[in-house]
Amino acid sequence: MPSLILLPATPDHRPLLAANHHAQWGGPKLTLDQYQAKEAELRNTAYCKERLRDWVLVDEEDKETILSSCQTLTLPAVLATPSSPIQHRSTLAIASVHTPHSQRGHGYATTMMKQVMSSLAQTEAGTGASTLYSDIGRSFYARLGWPVTGSCTQGIVEVAHAANGDSSGGLVQNITAETLPRFLDLAVKGIETQVREAATDGKTGFAVLPAADFFEYFQTHARESAVHIRPDIHTAAFDNLGGAISVEKEEDSPFLLWFPNISEEKLYILLIHSPPKSTNTTTPPPTHRLLYAAIAHARHLGLAKVVVWQPEDCGVETFPGMQVSARETSLSSLAIVRGACAGSEGGEVVWAKNEKYAWV
Repeated sequence: MPSLILLPATPDHRPLLAANHHAQWGGPKLTLDQYQAKEAELRNTAYCKERLRDWVLVDEEDKETILSSCQTLTLPAVLATPSSPIQHRSTLAIASVHTPHSQRGHGYATTMMKQVMSSLAQTEAGTGASTLYSDIGRSFYARLGWPVTGSCTQGIVEVAHAANGDSSGGLVQNITAETLPRFLDLAVKGIETQVREAATDGKTGFAVLPAADFFEYFQTHARESAVHIRPDIHTAAFDNLGGAISVEKEEDSPFLLWFPNISEEKLYILLIHSPPKSTNTTTPPPTHRLLYAAIAHARHLGLAKVVVWQPEDCGVETFPGMQVSARETSLSSLAIVRGACAGSEGGEVVWAKNEKYAWV
């Protein structure tokens, strides 16, 4: 019986990992060389340098042959329970779970994920949760400890059919790298409040906290994809962070951040921040004006759709032309490491602010 172990990927593993990932996620719009060039730029971002690790499952007697692989990223998060105050923890985000075709049917991915879960259970107290986004339905990861959490909805606006709504009037401005930290501070405060409010009636509240390097990563992804897939789009279109802010209430202005996914021809809304209990009665609401700005940007780039995760939680489900439905892929799945988080005795888990910015 082979002894299977999970190890950090070595430089010798990386060419095969790149080929495997390209076959699964890179084609047909990118050649292998183009995919590797894009990935090299992404790995140069602070997000990847500081957070990303590659792992391979191998036979202890044959450490060159990859049986299965995954990536992990250490992300900032918060947890709260009725018996404990809000706790700032790390979450281990799992991505790019892949078994080569020649190795499938032997349970290697299951073995790998069990080893990941075992290591989480023995982790230092700083890690209290693990996230992943399932593209293979609900059951596989749930039986290994990562149940789908929340409603996993999306709202889609077809750009070709969207109205040219009021997105400006002097009330909407672009977000820059210099102004982003201040706005993220506002978002984090709002998220912490939601997590506290979720931790009632025996529930555990959880959220990933957005950080500036997340959005640098998405910006680089868009730019490098456009270089190879849409050379008609000048790279200067990606010099600024993707996002807009409504400036009519400067102390806590609504804002959103977006990500043009060039290969999918979609503009994803990564994060929508709207102050709680807003008394704003303008028409359209500030968040709607921001979505009109996103649609205008998508139209400028020649993208087909604007997509918002959890639109009902963001207050934009009534946006004109938005079709809301359950997601069939990228199902938000969450494991809470019982014992690593003070007061995590069990019960329902509420994933607050479960938007696209936390996707990996």
